[in-house]
Amino acid sequence: MPSNYLKYTKKSGIQIKLKKGHHLTTCYSEVDNATSVLFGNLGQPIFLYGDVGFNKDDKPVFIRNVAKILAVDESSIQLSEVKINNSIFRADPPLNFDVKFDSNALLYELEGDFDIYIFDESRDELEVSLEDELQFLWNDIGEEQAELLSNDALRLQSELRNRLIKSTQIN
Repeated sequence: MPSNYLKYTKKSGIQIKLKKGHHLTTCYSEVDNATSVLFGNLGQPIFLYGDVGFNKDDKPVFIRNVAKILAVDESSIQLSEVKINNSIFRADPPLNFDVKFDSNALLYELEGDFDIYIFDESRDELEVSLEDELQFLWNDIGEEQAELLSNDALRLQSELRNRLIKSTQIN
C-alpha cells in the first residue's frame, strides 16, 4: 500500500506529498534509481515505496531504502473475459472502465459499465476490487430469481445476462 507519492517539481528536485498532509522536498539524486521514472513522468504523481524519517515534531526529514518507484497508471481497463466463480464469461461487447488518479486523496478511481464506481489505494488493488465487484454483481443480481429483484435490479440483471456469456467451465 503506497503511503506517499512523488511529483517532479524542478530539474534538480522532487516534492514528496505524504498522506498526513506533510511535504518533503529533496534532490532526485538522493532517491536511488529514480531518474528515469522522474524524467519519464514530469509533473505526474509517482508512487514511492520506501522509508520516510520524521523529526521530533513529526515533520518528514529524509527518505531512504527506496524499494520501488512506480508511475501512476491511468490507462483504461477493457475486459473481453471475466472469471466468475469457476467459469470464464465472454463479455460482448468488451467491458470498459475509465481509471483516474486523485492526487489530493491519493486514490485510484474506476468508473464504467454496469454503473460500477470503485476507488482504491493502488492500481493492483483497484483491479482486484473490480473483479470482486463483477463477481458480486453476477452472484447477487445476475443469478437471482427475477421475482426477488426491484425494477432497477431487473434492468441490471438483463444487462449482465446479455453482456456476459458463459464460455468455459474451470475445474
